[in-house]
Parts: sequence; structure tokens; C-alpha cells
Amino acid sequence: MKFVPLNQNRLQEMTGAQVVVLDTATSTNDYIEQLLRDTFVEGLLVVAEEQTAGKGRIEGRRFFSPAGYGIYMSMAVKVNCNMEQAGLITPAVAVAVARAVDKVCGIDLQIKWVNDLYLSGKKVGGIMCNARADSDSVDSVIVGIGINAQQPDLPIPDDIVGKIAYLYDDNDLDRNLLIAEIYREVMAIAEELTCADFLSEYKQRSMLIGNYVDFVFNGKAYHGKVLDIDDRANLVVDCGERVVSLNSGEVTLHDSVIGK
Repeated sequence: MKFVPLNQNRLQEMTGAQVVVLDTATSTNDYIEQLLRDTFVEGLLVVAEEQTAGKGRIEGRRFFSPAGYGIYMSMAVKVNCNMEQAGLITPAVAVAVARAVDKVCGIDLQIKWVNDLYLSGKKVGGIMCNARADSDSVDSVIVGIGINAQQPDLPIPDDIVGKIAYLYDDNDLDRNLLIAEIYREVMAIAEELTCADFLSEYKQRSMLIGNYVDFVFNGKAYHGKVLDIDDRANLVVDCGERVVSLNSGEVTLHDSVIGK
């Protein structure tokens, strides 16, 4: 069973935004970047039924985006923050998406630093933000969001089998409602970047704090226990011989706690 089709008129009514609905796109981020190449349109929302080359945050990663089974959306968001605060944009969006899923679906998601959304120990969604900055400030950002809404009745790539989750196993959830709520939550939280009030919720939803992770820092492999996420959204890890504060990169949750 596929979900209710995406509907441009309904999305425009629910969000008040200019909305573009596509049958297919390489990625919604690519599409919206092209649209905004000459003029930035604040609040523009692009959604697609399918992505043929959905992108992950890490170079070379792909987000599996089969037609009719997920949420693939990008938004043009105005922000007003300095370069130091720019590191808060992705965590803020993660909290906004989790809030929307909770409101519409009644499902409580966890966040894996910095941009992945998890359900029952498996990845259910991801976020990719492309900030537009000058030398000392950020005035706008393209926010890309992908969510596995329902398990497709087609083969799943070998590299992600058993590693991804879905909001529903078999349900005719109206994706338009969830997309609209995500849009509203993201636009609202964009105004909180300078005060960073959302960080306490980001920490509460973290699946890493108190657990052990593996990562590479300055070319060296580390293993350590996550102590905290600080007020700049850096991941603080106790590696025994030193405490490392990560402001970017990727960490792997240690095998002993995956799925708990």
C-alpha cells in the first residue's frame, strides 16, 4: 500500500508557502538550489515523490528514496546568525522534525549526532543543510529532509538492509500532513538559533550521550564515551587519554549498544 499522494494545493493551504511538487528529482536539494540560483525565495518548499540520487551528508552516501514511500523535501529558510552559531542549524532542524513526527504520528524519535533520526535503534531519516554565508554571517540555508515513511514492496539495497526503520509498516498516513507540520516546526525553530533553547531537547533525544562511539579525529582513530553535547552542539567524548570535542564528522555507535 502506498501513501496518499502529495498534493500541491493542500500543502500550500497548510503552510502558506510557495510549493513545488515533483514526480521525480535527482534530489530536492539539487532542484531547489537551481531554482534559487538567481533569487532567494524565502519559505519555498520543494517535495518529490521520488529521488533518483538522494544525498547523504557524508560525501558519496545516498539516501534510498523510492517513489511513494517516503518524505523527500527541501526548504529555503531565512536565518540570522554568525558563523559560530551556524553549527546549530542542523541540530535545530533535527529537533523540529522530531517534534513534528511526535505531533502527527505519535512516534518518539532519537537523534544520532549530528543529523540522523533514529527509531528503535535504526535510521529512519536524515537531514542535510547547506548554509549560504558571507565572511562572518549566515543569512539563509537550504534544508533537505528525508524520512522513511513506509517499507517499500521492492528490493532494498544490500548496504542498508536491516539498518533502516520506517514510521509505519502498513498505513495510509497522509504525508501532506506530516510535511506541513515539519515545515511549520522548522520555520519556527529557525528563529531560536541565537538563544539555542532547543539544545536541551536535542540532548534529551540523543542516542549517544552515555554510550561508547568510534570515530576518526585529525587522522587518528579514537574510541570513547560520549559525555555531553555542549552549547555549540559539539559532541564531547572522553577517550581516556584525552577529551575530544567534535564539531563535525561522523561517529559510529559501538556495537554493544546498537539496537538498545
